[in-house]
Formats: sequence, C-alpha cells, structure tokens
Amino acid sequence: MASVQARYEAVRDLRAEFIQRSRIASLGRDEESRGRVFVKRPGRMRWEYSEPEPLVIALDGDTVRLYTPSERQLQIVPLGAGAFSPTALDFLLGDGDLLATFEAVRLSDTEQGDLRVELRPREVVRFEMLELIVEPDTYQLRGSVVVDLLGNRTEIRFRELVENGGVTDVHFTIEVPADTEVIDLR
Repeated sequence: MASVQARYEAVRDLRAEFIQRSRIASLGRDEESRGRVFVKRPGRMRWEYSEPEPLVIALDGDTVRLYTPSERQLQIVPLGAGAFSPTALDFLLGDGDLLATFEAVRLSDTEQGDLRVELRPREVVRFEMLELIVEPDTYQLRGSVVVDLLGNRTEIRFRELVENGGVTDVHFTIEVPADTEVIDLR
C-alpha cells in the first residue's frame, strides 16, 4: 500500500479511457458505460460518458457540474458531504492517505496478472469497500471496484492511461448550448 500511495503522490494529472460496469442490486440489473476521464490535482476531475448516452460530470474542488445533452440540462451542485464517496474520491484526486483510511487485504491477482487489494474503511462512510487493481511492477492504477452499503457494485477499468501528460484547465469547463436549462443549487 505504501508503494501505491507513493506512486499517486507523484501524479499531477492523468487521463484515460474507461469501461464502467455497474450492478444495481435493488433492480437486479447490470449496466455498462464507456468514456474518458481526466484528473488534475488538486481536486479536479471530469468524466465524459460516450455510451450508452453522452453525459459529462465535472468536479472543480467546490462544485459538481452534471451535463446531460439529451435533456439539454446542466445541474450545478456544491461538492459537499455525501455528494460522492469522499474517501474513494480523495484517492482518485490524489489526496487520500490509504494506510490511515483503510484496512487493506491483498486478494488473488487478476487473470492478467494485476494486483488486487481490498480496502475497507476504518470509519463509517457511504460505501462498504473499495478495491484497487494495479499493475504489479509500477503500481499504475488499472481499475477499481466500489461496493456501497446497498450492495451496488461499480467496477471501472482504465485503458490507455497517461500520467503527468499535461491535462489542462480546459478539461474541467463544460460548454453548453445557449438553450440549455441550468439548475444551480449552490
């Protein structure tokens, strides 16, 4: 865990393509999404979903902007307690302390040989566990799994991940058409 932590303390930004597979426990339904993600420290993240429908989620440290092109709607909400899983989000943004925040258990490696580590929060949070999937030699993040308190499971696998490649501030703005409904809840 110390090696994973050290690697991500050196990452200023990253970008990748992703595949997200979600299991919605209450509905007994599986969903798959694809897109791109951009992260820049401190505190900025953008998820661009291209499938099954376009959707953009941008975090700038203080607010979350959610743009749904099919509905021509932009929602702006404060990034406060309970908006996301703060501990999982902290790690992706490079601000979390894995050893202090989690109890870690190494799981069996993936079929591709990647390392899997199950992280259980030491304090009560909005999710049950976070699993990290990392490349065994470099500790580069390959994916993650989050299981929430309702049994919902979200797995994200990254491809073509580039660290410290120069993600710019432009990635964290959302340009919307003039006729877009803006719901600002700040």
